[in-house]
Amino acid sequence: MYNSELVANMRSHCEHTNNKKNTALYERLRSGDATAREKLICDNMPLVLMVVNEFIDDCPRREYLRDDLMGDGFLALTKTVNNLERDRTPVLHMTAYLVATIRHALYKAHELTDEELPDNCEAVSMYEAPDTLDLLNACCLTNLDTTVLSLRQRGYSLRSISTKLSITRHIARRTLTCISERFEQRKKNLL
Repeated sequence: MYNSELVANMRSHCEHTNNKKNTALYERLRSGDATAREKLICDNMPLVLMVVNEFIDDCPRREYLRDDLMGDGFLALTKTVNNLERDRTPVLHMTAYLVATIRHALYKAHELTDEELPDNCEAVSMYEAPDTLDLLNACCLTNLDTTVLSLRQRGYSLRSISTKLSITRHIARRTLTCISERFEQRKKNLL
């Protein structure tokens, strides 16, 4: 539970950062300021939380990995900042660079196959009950809705759905959100 406690306390200990602050800290780090390293790591810990949440949005069946993902994200952030200290190649957009390296580390470390998933993560719970499935299918208004929902029910991530259908992840996510909103509205109407 260490990572969960760390995340809970993170907001009170870390300042809100932006690219301007990150760039200034990066310049201080490159000029040899030892406190800049620690501040760059601490202030960007919320980025790890953001990237982990995106990962779980893309791969909801891997929610059980949240603590591992947080640990791997913190490790990736620390390694990236340490490498910045040694590497003299300039980084133009520091925040985007940190997000990209954290994201890359998470996706690289957690490329799991369906066989590697634990039994309790076989399916997304929203799709399990037969009545729920019928109601969800009734909420599909287009062929795209039906296809995206079908792939999601079979455990595909948003990334896999978007690749398979040649659409952006945003469109896949928005399609599922619209279906979910229709589903919730129909559920309310049934009650």
